[in-house]
Amino acid sequence: MQHTCTCIAIAIIILILIYLAETNGKKHGCVEAINDLRKSIHEDLTNMKKEIRSELSKRSKQGKNAKKVTAKDVRKMRAGIIEHINAKNISGELPRIAGFVRLAFHDCVGGCDGCIDLDNEENNGLGEYIEELEDVYARFSRKLSRADFWQLAGITALVVSGTDCRSCMHPDVQFMAGRKDCAASPEYAGEMRKFPNNGGHADIDDVLGFFETTFGLPRSRPELAVALLGAHSLGRTHLNDSGFQGSWDSTQSKIDALYYQDLLNLKWTQQESKNNEGDVKFQWSGSFAGRSTNTMMLNADMCLRKVINPVDKNGHSACTLNNCRDQPETIKYVELFAVNITAWEQHFKEAYTKMTTTGYEKSQLYVPV
Repeated sequence: MQHTCTCIAIAIIILILIYLAETNGKKHGCVEAINDLRKSIHEDLTNMKKEIRSELSKRSKQGKNAKKVTAKDVRKMRAGIIEHINAKNISGELPRIAGFVRLAFHDCVGGCDGCIDLDNEENNGLGEYIEELEDVYARFSRKLSRADFWQLAGITALVVSGTDCRSCMHPDVQFMAGRKDCAASPEYAGEMRKFPNNGGHADIDDVLGFFETTFGLPRSRPELAVALLGAHSLGRTHLNDSGFQGSWDSTQSKIDALYYQDLLNLKWTQQESKNNEGDVKFQWSGSFAGRSTNTMMLNADMCLRKVINPVDKNGHSACTLNNCRDQPETIKYVELFAVNITAWEQHFKEAYTKMTTTGYEKSQLYVPV
């Protein structure tokens, strides 16, 4: 409202200046100068009107998003999301679980604002899940922002992943509302948001540094980053999306400790991965008793266990699993979470909550009642 009043005041002042200029111009015969001034002022007024309309439109949209969401609303939304997750079953796996958790994570890189840059290759494959969620979001778009809805979808997906699974963790992350969408939501038109060192080629400094600067997970508490990366227990990579191929463990729809157990117990060797365009990347391929387990790890995972740096531009490590030394900062937490679900659950809940509130003060968010 203050912006609108300021623009109106400026317009009144400009009209007064036009009158004075015309009066003065007529006295001196400066008709051409008056016409040029009138044209220039008319263009300025037109631009100001556009700005006012744009501002009012934004405020109107924010006003809709700012309505308090109730606990009853959230229950209805959760039911809709769960139904949507279960509707896509591929050979017993529910790919929307991992897809919605990944969407929630990627949206919070740069601030949870309901905007994903699909031109950034780190976000390859997310367009599918954004489009799929739009059908559900359309039913509730007057209740909350897209940014809030994506985070609710991620939290709900975590709940579904632990259903009827005694070996899974159940972090019980509290959903909070109040996030604001960027102007172009769900699209993004700002500067490219950065992920850890070029798509999985990270060492421990890249990983812990990323989580500290992006989500506020302090380097002095590496257990939070290790716990959050356990979400890789869900889903799989796709060669022509990321340049990597395979799943992290054999239970793609269950958030269980198999991710940490495999990281410690399988034999891992680096293997070249090449997409249809001929781009080469290296990933770690797992085996047990000489047989492939059809699972993989990124450098961002393996660096939690081993000191793998330096790595080259394609992600090839200078050492092998046998001669890389143990990672002193984080291996003890990999070992802990592999056997202690409760410890992982507690640290994951803390880290995930910090992630989903990135860019907001406590006073800006609220728990629906």
